[in-house]
Amino acid sequence: MELKNLRTFQAVVDQGSYQKAAEYLGYTQSTITVQIQQLEEELGIPLFERTGRRMVLTQVGEQALSQARELLALAVRETWGLSPLPEIARREGGKPYFPRHEELHFNLSHSGALALCALDSGPVGADVQIIKEWRPGLPERVCSPAELAWLEEQPGLWPAFTLLWTLKEARAKESGRGLASSIRDIRIPLPGPGLLEMDGLWFRTWTGPGWAAAACGRGGPPEEILWRRI
Repeated sequence: MELKNLRTFQAVVDQGSYQKAAEYLGYTQSTITVQIQQLEEELGIPLFERTGRRMVLTQVGEQALSQARELLALAVRETWGLSPLPEIARREGGKPYFPRHEELHFNLSHSGALALCALDSGPVGADVQIIKEWRPGLPERVCSPAELAWLEEQPGLWPAFTLLWTLKEARAKESGRGLASSIRDIRIPLPGPGLLEMDGLWFRTWTGPGWAAAACGRGGPPEEILWRRI
């Protein structure tokens, strides 16, 4: 899930229309439309509907946003003992943070019925994706030669590609800069067991029936995900 698309999503929620969100972000309205469509495609749900001149969240869009917030509130309470959930703001690149607790870092991702939350004492990025068949030719556009060679060795194209995608998203989100450069140029270690390291950052991947996830940070991500039902 691309950070720029999440930033656009938040802008539409806050501004109430694609046009105002485009003016706020300095984008064209067609760019806003495309990014929201990409986000809806990844999540598998319609996020907005038009009411008069305003774009408002659909019921499932509200549920998706609420689910992610509830997960974050639960994780923050269990890990850091903070309740209620602290105020959330967004940095220039769109990455959310706690302005009154800047020493505490978090990251959220949502796909389908799954939400993933990562907490750390330093910058952290996390991404979860429902495995699906992506657009034809996408791997060639976003993968490096080494990543494409690794893909060719895997028994299933789309599960393997989804794993690479989550690693790239996690690193982009850790940096807070989003996908400012070419996706192909985002450096990640090739997936493998245990902790992975590159450029002073630690990575870990997880997989399950129909999904893949990854996290990236200066501290080693845990071996297992702590599951909670929201």
